[in-house]
Amino acid sequence: LAGPRHTSLLGHFAQRFSEGWSLEKVDAVLGSLKDTVRQPDGYQHAFKSSWYLLDASPETLASIERALAEAGLSVTMVYSSGRDLDILPRSADKGQALAWLCNELGIGLDEVVVAGDTNNDRSMFELPGARGIVVANALPELLDMARDNPLIYSAKKQFALGVVEGLAHWSVFADTQS
Repeated sequence: LAGPRHTSLLGHFAQRFSEGWSLEKVDAVLGSLKDTVRQPDGYQHAFKSSWYLLDASPETLASIERALAEAGLSVTMVYSSGRDLDILPRSADKGQALAWLCNELGIGLDEVVVAGDTNNDRSMFELPGARGIVVANALPELLDMARDNPLIYSAKKQFALGVVEGLAHWSVFADTQS
């Protein structure tokens, strides 16, 4: 999005991220845990704190979530690959961002095709009416989500080729034969 109208809209959306969010508090809570290791700076963002946490049990994740809530934070935790833990403001996941953008542009979620390969893409697949593409190299938790879901296509190809395959499945490309 570009232009004067969208600058203020995007600023308003970004302002929503700060509600219930403090990067310093998140880092303090996660940094105090013995099994967490902060990921390199290239993976960090003002609205995302990324950590390594190997083979965390559901109980461990619930404990971390409680500690973050007790610190007064309103966050979403995304755990994937059995090692990657991302902490985001509750309103900052991809699904909420996409729903907001579609609303601003007057696009129905049933007109949208999303694609992904890890758990941080999950919220987009959960949008009501949105069609999805899970590429062949996706993590098991996302592949499981696609099973028996007619709105999610499981591509046989990996990476970008899987996305292209899925777009063809959803008939996104114009018919060039006519």
